[in-house]
Amino acid sequence: MRKLYIGLIVFAIGVIVLISGLIVTCGLVACVFPALSPTTETPSTIAESPQCKVIKIEAKVTGQTSWNWLYSWKLILENPTSKVITLDAHIQFLDADGFILRTDYLWDISLDAEEQKTFTDSTYIDLPAASDVKNINAKLKYVSFIYP
Repeated sequence: MRKLYIGLIVFAIGVIVLISGLIVTCGLVACVFPALSPTTETPSTIAESPQCKVIKIEAKVTGQTSWNWLYSWKLILENPTSKVITLDAHIQFLDADGFILRTDYLWDISLDAEEQKTFTDSTYIDLPAASDVKNINAKLKYVSFIYP
């Protein structure tokens, strides 16, 4: 009987640890992708954030195998502000309904004040999803703003 109680206690502790881990993990996801959690920013703080403009984003298939396609992409950004901006860009490959099939990332890219810059890269997308890509989108996440 004593072994049964010990087993139940160990099981309960395991469940508590698992639930705690999920809470911490979900909190981390909310920090990395703020769009997944409700925003706490007020309109005034949003308006004060510098806005980088996506001038153009395009992609094309530059290679194919029997199991994946290579998509090369080009992103042109413009910083219209008088501040240096550092940001992350999430390049999303979307199907006809707007669902994300693949995401590629640019980390810690920097644009000087009033600078326009072109970024290029490529990513492999496995079949059959590769043939369903109909659109490409860029989501920008601001890391820092440096005032002159």
